[in-house]
Amino acid sequence: MAKGVPILGKDPLGKAKYANVTESGDLRVQLSGTIVQYEVAVNAESLPAGGSRIINWNITDEDLILVAVNIDKAPWSLTSRTMFYTQSEGYTPAFFPERKQVQTTFTSIAAPAISVFLGYIPHEGGINSWREAVEFPKIYQGFVRSANDFRVRNYSDEVATVTVRIVRVWNV
Repeated sequence: MAKGVPILGKDPLGKAKYANVTESGDLRVQLSGTIVQYEVAVNAESLPAGGSRIINWNITDEDLILVAVNIDKAPWSLTSRTMFYTQSEGYTPAFFPERKQVQTTFTSIAAPAISVFLGYIPHEGGINSWREAVEFPKIYQGFVRSANDFRVRNYSDEVATVTVRIVRVWNV
């Protein structure tokens, strides 16, 4: 056993007890916090007039997935598969806010169109706030793995330049 000062902790009832130590004297700890992974899925690609870009992603056990889109032409849409809807074409309610035939361009890399991936289409009333949108995916976390791609479609008559970034968040 390693020599040193014993470390005391408290049990759930508040009674003092020695901390969990291995036989070699190493202190066992459990870290908590938030892990964020940032990735560029599409980097300044040309998207033909009326064309779309399918982006594959590997959904695991994320607590939250954000999709950030920069595009210099409008209108455009962001669509995805869900656990029940197997085509990523034309199905916009999988994101909040819904990005259907958006008439605004998002050209600044510092100010993209940010959407929460819901993974499942909510009830009739839908999602009405960012707070609801951030909490909603946690309910269906295990079911969204079948939603293995999403799509950005350029509905304009011109070639668009698109950048798509994915932000994955795990709360540990």
